[in-house]
Amino acid sequence: MCFSAEASFAAGACLLGLGAASVRATRRRAQLPFAAIPLLFGVQQLVEGLIWRRLATAPWGKSDTLLGEAFLFFALLLWPFWMAFAAWCMETHLGRRRLLAPMIAAGLAIGLYLMGCAVFRPEYACIAQQHIYYGVQIDEAAKRPINVAYVLAIAAPLLVSSVRGTSLFGVAGIAAASLAAVLFRVGYASVWCFFAALLSAMVLWIVRADASPDRRADGLPGARENGRAIEPDQPLS
Repeated sequence: MCFSAEASFAAGACLLGLGAASVRATRRRAQLPFAAIPLLFGVQQLVEGLIWRRLATAPWGKSDTLLGEAFLFFALLLWPFWMAFAAWCMETHLGRRRLLAPMIAAGLAIGLYLMGCAVFRPEYACIAQQHIYYGVQIDEAAKRPINVAYVLAIAAPLLVSSVRGTSLFGVAGIAAASLAAVLFRVGYASVWCFFAALLSAMVLWIVRADASPDRRADGLPGARENGRAIEPDQPLS
């Protein structure tokens, strides 16, 4: 989180509990990657809590430890890929599933580029303006387009998904990213992940709605748009 170690640890613990509830609410294996989103955000927040502790004792409040790279693994590599993958797994509409498949590859490519910048170029974390700033050297010409592509890689799959509530999740994610970019430029990565972590509370609602009784017994939506749907996987026992 963007404020303190204690806040990060508290947020992480809450998200782990929320994630556990989301996983318990699943009815199909295909829901598990999506239900795990709060769990992953919880681990990320715990890692940032450790970074706060490390920076408190680091010379000049600056560190390039593996903890920073662990946080950036979530922020830069995992989320652009995982959102599309989770939406694809849960999707039952064949046409939308086909749209989501290339988004997985695009998100992975974006994440690999950003993580490559963090791993193979000098990288550090420091406290700046009461937030954690992660210094990652991105090619100057790529900064603006890669920032836009990053947000779209996370939000677009949620907008494409036919699962109830994912579109609202995606719109909220775009709003949070925009707000973080305008108000917290210095600590953007930290603040954006904090906002996204808060929004992941919506995951439990989405998973419960996806498994609600108003869906057909075979797991498919009761009302679908034109187009074929794939058969869902076996329910969890």
